Amino acid sequence: MRQRRCCAGDAYPSRWQLTVVDPATGEPRPAASALPELPGLIGVRLLGWSPSGEAVVAALHPEPDSPVVGFDTAADTLSLAHVQFTDSQWVRAVTVLAVGAGTRTLLTAPDQEMLSVDVADQLIAGGRQRDGQPPDGLSPRLTAIGIGVAAALVRERRVQREPEVSGHGPF
Repeated sequence: MRQRRCCAGDAYPSRWQLTVVDPATGEPRPAASALPELPGLIGVRLLGWSPSGEAVVAALHPEPDSPVVGFDTAADTLSLAHVQFTDSQWVRAVTVLAVGAGTRTLLTAPDQEMLSVDVADQLIAGGRQRDGQPPDGLSPRLTAIGIGVAAALVRERRVQREPEVSGHGPF
């Protein structure tokens, strides 16, 4: 992952480039040139790789007037500026993107509704997905709670209806 400052006319003059490297040598692979730059983001986090070879990333969109942050490693340590892009005060929104020959949006939310996201890499690698709507019906936990409350109410009514039995007779 490389970041560069550029494009003075951009609202947030920063671009990110994913680079695929050979794990044995660290040299860039030819596929790296096929991955497009991601402009205008305060940060990018690799979540995993799809079965089709696309990188699935969390793209962090900056708040207006956020300072450009980067990787200043002059002293062999990351500067405090590096920490800022993961601080939610600088993040306006997060989208999950699939980056390959092009860029596709996989998950998005309105501004300030999603400031961070994580997806299991096994889920991404397996290519599993579903519609954005939650499943119909109640969850098993809510169903069990509902049944328990209903059973308690029925029991309470039965206890209230039963006449009191006393061993002392009518007097």
